[in-house]
Amino acid sequence: MTHYKDDEGCGVCRDCEQEPSQHATSQQQQPQQQPQLQPLKSVDVHCFEPSWWHQRALRAARDRVYGSPDDARAFNDKQQAAGGATAVRFNVLPYAVSNTTGVAQFPANCTTELCNLEAGSLAGESWYDVNVTTVDAYVRERGIDGIDILKIDTEGFDPSVLAGAYHTLLRHKAEVLSFEYHHYWSRSGASLPQCLGYLDQLGYDCYFDGPKLHRLTGCWEPGFEIKDWSNVVCAVRGGRLEGSLARLAILKPHGGGGGGGGGGIARSRAGGRGSSSSSRAGGRSRSRSGATRWGRQ
Repeated sequence: MTHYKDDEGCGVCRDCEQEPSQHATSQQQQPQQQPQLQPLKSVDVHCFEPSWWHQRALRAARDRVYGSPDDARAFNDKQQAAGGATAVRFNVLPYAVSNTTGVAQFPANCTTELCNLEAGSLAGESWYDVNVTTVDAYVRERGIDGIDILKIDTEGFDPSVLAGAYHTLLRHKAEVLSFEYHHYWSRSGASLPQCLGYLDQLGYDCYFDGPKLHRLTGCWEPGFEIKDWSNVVCAVRGGRLEGSLARLAILKPHGGGGGGGGGGIARSRAGGRGSSSSSRAGGRSRSRSGATRWGRQ
């Protein structure tokens, strides 16, 4: 990534050198027309969760709202009650997600969202073995052609999950991805600029997520390394959604810091592109070396 200084008077993103986009200009001249969106026939959600407690809660909520995909009658009843709209197949998967496959230890009495596989968190705790997969391995095994949203929230191990998604991201199978950033990243031994550089090379542009977006790719400056609770959203460079993110971004012609926020539950939708994948609080694993390895595995 190219780094600039704020005191050059043009901001770290070189906003003063950018011309208004053709799309933005046409929007100012013409009333914005909302696209005619058609509901999808089906949506696949793949939710990875290694905690027994959270698996049980997720399945109960899933069955109440969508019906269990393992119970055809209950599933059909829920879909009919929803007026025959999009069928949601919500899969709760008892795996951790990381940058390597295998088996890892996970706290048995995990009742909060902060459980993880850091060695210190297991001290004095009872634990059990969980299977660990990677995004690449899961996508390959399931024959998934496209992922609309890849949502990662793994309490500091998001870089490990991204490293394990190398081939999926290289082929741009994930159209949009989102991950959480905070001081827990020290657990995986990765930094945000390192992660942004990795995604930049794979063809993704990233932004701090919030009420407005703050561009990060190609605009890094040390003030962004705040390690506070925030979210980062990325999209395939040049894709239809990356342009939408760019139009939502705040331009700071005289510098300025990044922001964060957001949260909630994200999901993946498949539609006509086959299955999709989502990683939510499930990749609480680490590489055996204790640090994130980037690139081809």
